[in-house]
Amino acid sequence: MRKLPVSQDIADRLWQLFTDPCTTYIFCHESLESYVVQEMRRDVDDVLLSIALNDQRPIAVQYAIYQLREREASNHIKEVIPLLRCPAFNSWAVHIGILDSCLKLGVATGDIGHLAEVDNLDLQLAVCEALAK
Repeated sequence: MRKLPVSQDIADRLWQLFTDPCTTYIFCHESLESYVVQEMRRDVDDVLLSIALNDQRPIAVQYAIYQLREREASNHIKEVIPLLRCPAFNSWAVHIGILDSCLKLGVATGDIGHLAEVDNLDLQLAVCEALAK
């Protein structure tokens, strides 16, 4: 769908698919990524921020943050930083995505000392990279 000509009709259908609570894993990722390409009416960065802050599916939150990073939406990334204070969803992928996004976009993470105690190698690598910048 990402390679088709831009169409609001396709965007609307992809949004319908993405927002279905049964859409998970790769289908969630693919439908969101394709939606971002196809959407013409709404501000996609605002939509992605809303997903990152409100969606109950960790995979949706993770990919919304990834899309914000790819779109270089640093002001929106700043708004998801408070999620670093939340416990892990079903993994630390959301936290890692936020830290990686902050690093790539030059956004300050604030105090992340509480994450230094987490026993997860991937998260610790992201924390070290964030603190080293």
